Amino acid sequence: MKKPTWVKVVGTLLIIMGCFGLLGAWHIFNMPKLIAMQKQMMPEIQQKLEKEYQARGVRSEEVMRMYEKMSDMPPWFDSLCLISGAMALLLSGLLIFTAISLFQLKETAISMFYWVIGIDICFLIVRGVIALKTMSWWGMSMMLVGGLAIMINIVLLLVTNRAGKHTCAH
Repeated sequence: MKKPTWVKVVGTLLIIMGCFGLLGAWHIFNMPKLIAMQKQMMPEIQQKLEKEYQARGVRSEEVMRMYEKMSDMPPWFDSLCLISGAMALLLSGLLIFTAISLFQLKETAISMFYWVIGIDICFLIVRGVIALKTMSWWGMSMMLVGGLAIMINIVLLLVTNRAGKHTCAH
């Protein structure tokens, strides 16, 4: 049986999203370390840029306060990154596995797709709301990337719902 175009498109997008999700999961796991490293580097950077700040009429203390506000994380942020990174890793792997099932036109592929995408959307909403509570640049970036992923997931759901009813054997 020839694979329908929608299977190729949805499967390919799932693999791409899964791969980006794996990279994102690694980044989320390491975010507390990255923030700590940046906090250590910031005073040195501030000293090196002091002349440039003065030439522009900017006080370096203001820049440091702005950075500290932007990178100040609540005590639960490390736990959020660990749990969120693990969930993102699992869901990204499931997205890739679901894509492979779709490519093989397996009987369970479409129902698996609905479950995985549904869980992924719920996870992204919860993570976005929690990340937004950090009131930081990091939280905002997690929310925005999650919002984009939700939109893509919804489009994939609509395409699969419309085109996939009779593609895989039920």
